[in-house]
Amino acid sequence: IEKGTLDVFFVGHEHHLWNPSEELKDKIDLILTQICQCLQSNHGRFISISFQQPHFRRRFLAKQKYQWSIQVHSVSDGNESVEYFVYVMTKGEQMNEEDQLLEQGKSTKWYWINKTDNSIEPSKYSIDDENDQYLSNIDLIDNE
Repeated sequence: IEKGTLDVFFVGHEHHLWNPSEELKDKIDLILTQICQCLQSNHGRFISISFQQPHFRRRFLAKQKYQWSIQVHSVSDGNESVEYFVYVMTKGEQMNEEDQLLEQGKSTKWYWINKTDNSIEPSKYSIDDENDQYLSNIDLIDNE
């Protein structure tokens, strides 16, 4: 079980999570490879608790070489003001088809866990790495 340890490696890379550096990918891959080596080959589990959203984290977890399946659970405080994610990787189980596509760079699925808010279109917002004011350009939609 790890809680927030992997998150430390993403600090300072927040603006680059859509296109992570090779250095960051290599660091996370090395860590996950070593974790994978410590797991029992048949149903050993690695549980990772993080505030990092699945559409960022799954890209690092979804690799055939780890030989694990990935499940994601969303946990909130009831008011949904604080949400975190519990990632459960089970060694010896097959990755689902969507994660296999994600590894190949062919996935188009957004991983909004347990959410079906169709009013949000993440692809329409561009992030300017040189200008931190992109958040002020997001329009909030009132569905009431």
